[in-house]
Amino acid sequence: MEEKTSVFSVTPGEKITIVHVTGKRTAEMNVVVQGTLHAALKAMKKKGVALSRKASAALSHPSLSEGMVRSLVVGQVPKTNRFVVLGSTYGVKTEKGRQVYSLGSIHHLIQPLERTVLAKKLVARIVREAFPARQVLFPKIVARK
Repeated sequence: MEEKTSVFSVTPGEKITIVHVTGKRTAEMNVVVQGTLHAALKAMKKKGVALSRKASAALSHPSLSEGMVRSLVVGQVPKTNRFVVLGSTYGVKTEKGRQVYSLGSIHHLIQPLERTVLAKKLVARIVREAFPARQVLFPKIVARK
């Protein structure tokens, strides 16, 4: 199956169904959009909750650009503590008082490809700190249903 990078729009709190690649086939997953990682980190700071040393170190790691990490949009699989990195924002606009994120795949942003595993571990650590996440998934999203 060829890899496509589809761009789609989401709003925080919206329930969506994504189609993602699992091995040689595709599967569907229901997700509730939580928002950007940047907004979650800002909310933590506003509450006076500090990041752990490991998460702070992950944020400043040379394998990750801080802008890329902060622009990640995260969703939650309903009724679980699994969180899904949906993609990176290409643009944010406001419609009817709500933010709308235009998302694209993050898989091509991690360069060189040898750093993929390390980058995903670092991002997962940051997401676990910002959200009540046990498991962080990085699906290769093909489409939105």
